[in-house]
Amino acid sequence: RKAYINTKGEVVFEVPDGIKYAYDFEDGMARIKGVATVNGKRDWYYGFLDLKGNIAIPLQFKKVYDFSSGAAAVQFADGKWYIINKQGQKIQERVFDRASWFYEGMCEVCDKAASGGYHCSWVDSTGKLILPLEYVGGTYSEGLVATAKIGSSGIASYGFLDKKGNVVIPFQFKQAGSTSFDNGLARVQKNGKTGLIDKTGKFVVEPKYGTLNSVGEGLFAIGFGNFSDFKFYDFDYNLVIPGPFGGVDPFENGHAVVSSDDYKYGIINKKGEYIFPIEYDGAYNDIEDRGMLIVYKGKDWMYYGPDGKEHPMDGLDWAGSAHDGDLIPYSTQSSGDKRGYMTKDGEMVIEPQFCKAGGFSISGLALVTLCEGVRYVTGDRQVGTAYSNDPEEESTSDSWQSFSFDQSRFDVSLPGEPTVEAPEEGTKGQYQSSVKLVSGDDGYIITYQELPLHVKAKKALELSETIGKNFIERIGANITDERDISNGDMKVHEFDLEKEGVYYHTRVYVQGNDSWMIVFLNVKGKKNSEQEKKFLNSFDPRP
Repeated sequence: RKAYINTKGEVVFEVPDGIKYAYDFEDGMARIKGVATVNGKRDWYYGFLDLKGNIAIPLQFKKVYDFSSGAAAVQFADGKWYIINKQGQKIQERVFDRASWFYEGMCEVCDKAASGGYHCSWVDSTGKLILPLEYVGGTYSEGLVATAKIGSSGIASYGFLDKKGNVVIPFQFKQAGSTSFDNGLARVQKNGKTGLIDKTGKFVVEPKYGTLNSVGEGLFAIGFGNFSDFKFYDFDYNLVIPGPFGGVDPFENGHAVVSSDDYKYGIINKKGEYIFPIEYDGAYNDIEDRGMLIVYKGKDWMYYGPDGKEHPMDGLDWAGSAHDGDLIPYSTQSSGDKRGYMTKDGEMVIEPQFCKAGGFSISGLALVTLCEGVRYVTGDRQVGTAYSNDPEEESTSDSWQSFSFDQSRFDVSLPGEPTVEAPEEGTKGQYQSSVKLVSGDDGYIITYQELPLHVKAKKALELSETIGKNFIERIGANITDERDISNGDMKVHEFDLEKEGVYYHTRVYVQGNDSWMIVFLNVKGKKNSEQEKKFLNSFDPRP
């Protein structure tokens, strides 16, 4: 029996009968798979569960991708792909031969070309096709996608498009492996040499060598000889860590996994010092996800803190992924096959009791397998308690409007004297958002909220967009425009909204492990005034 639990370890609901496979919640929906009859044919099909455990979209699709920004790509029984909303309705009648995940609100869609291969473009979460299907497919990252236009003579040079299909960086490069922006940089090739560009197309690291890999935290690796002798350099091509290594991963949180030619692994710091020598069968730098470094030999897995000291959880036998939450599924040598949850500091918060356990999604739910003969406590979904103050709390009487969404809740005060509010310290296992509300002249109100989320940097922009879309869905406003205005490692997604003559600007900031949200309300109905723009652009969300 499969079920979804809350952050207290209570069973919120079991997966409905007839469903063989279930998956994590994304954007408030979870993929499910089971046997059903569609158009007279009995076979395996996919559908979706909602957050109440109901089958919101029945089993009917051959393939599906997770929901994001309220939309998902699905393949119907006839093999054709469409974009649907959370009611299972097609949001555009254009049919495609291939589709993919939504990343940053954009989904790659393609048709098979008569000459072979695929010609692609992208749709947004409303189903709008931004360009004709005549490009090489790709995935948006930090607001841009690397692509090339397919002509009669084949694929020419690569450039970068924004989400409206505008050419931001002209077509001039050759693709260097996987080309996408990460922390404001992308790897491209010119004249047979690889370098790094910023979002203006300017080379930050000039192309000098045939290969350039594992970019992270101001260092990158160059392979020499047969491209297996890797050394780390800084952005001025100064040799920092000579190695050489047979293989390297990017630096994250001051650590990088390195390997030898005979596939033994170790972990180094940014000084090139070994935290663990190259002698293990495998190594993982999972400080972001699990809060620990992991190495193993054979069946012996060893867990360590970021300082290289043994992890404080005695007898740890297995540790899974935290996914989007703060709790890590684990088992100990004494718990046998049963699994529970611990914090990244090793504090056991949910006793081992599940036969299988996955990480928590942003929805506050984790998928587990219940063990036979075990009695489980039931409870409700703890909306927001993993991240912020209780969204179910009643709004104060003097509030102009109260908003709730999956991660947080805040009130917007009436125009008047500037006010600052800060909720009390949260109880154990809960994080309280700090909320600041400032009222200005001409009816301007700005709200500031700290969202203590913990995500990997490469997910930061996607998360900022998701938070904003969830907020917009809750208040029922219309999006008049949206854009990525990120600057370096500060990921920012901005939305222009309108509801009943009231204009909003919403910005969600994500930097490192910290997130902030501001909502700027123009309650007098003025739009895009110079005073408004000046105030927004001068506002620094960081505490």
